Amino acid sequence: MKKEKKEMKKLELVLSSCADCPYFEYYDKWVCSHDDGEGEILGGYDIKSFPDWCPIQDEEPGVKVGLTVMIIRDGKILLGERINTETAEGMLAYPGGRMDYGENPTNGVIREVNEETGLKLNIEKLRFLDFKNEFFPDENKHYVSLVFTCTDFDGEPERKEPKKCAGWNWYDPFNLPKNTFWAIKETIAKNRNVIEAIIVESEKDETLKQLKDIK
Repeated sequence: MKKEKKEMKKLELVLSSCADCPYFEYYDKWVCSHDDGEGEILGGYDIKSFPDWCPIQDEEPGVKVGLTVMIIRDGKILLGERINTETAEGMLAYPGGRMDYGENPTNGVIREVNEETGLKLNIEKLRFLDFKNEFFPDENKHYVSLVFTCTDFDGEPERKEPKKCAGWNWYDPFNLPKNTFWAIKETIAKNRNVIEAIIVESEKDETLKQLKDIK
């Protein structure tokens, strides 16, 4: 029975590929770990020495689409410290992730934010801002990340993925900590006037909302 379970896990891995496999975890280095559901690890492999049946060793490097969003509240933006991640370890970054095959970008960013923070973005206040070409030669990773802004959402940020994020906090976008991901700093510098206008507009929207509540 246990042997059948192991073979089934192998089959699931082959069908899904390591990168998207539910048994794939990020540790201090890339490791593919497979648990048979009873606490027995089927195998832990360094990314350079995956077993023969693992398809990731045959994949050519490709460009993936990243989805990130600058969530704005009271003139500040939401950033989280990345931990145990494939890129930008220890850096502050927007919530976001990779776009799934066949997925609409706006739906994807709403999904990713909810998965990571618990926030529910208002799609009507979701705007495309810019894109960033992010190449990490040491990690053999390449992303083209779409950057959105959003000024309306429900909920408070929660640490929904504690293995990947040390915590969420609000920061002044024009006075960011040194460990902020370089792509964020570049995007804000390039689009400062647009971001300032969005902040002003969001403050007006909030004032109108408060006036309606008083009435």
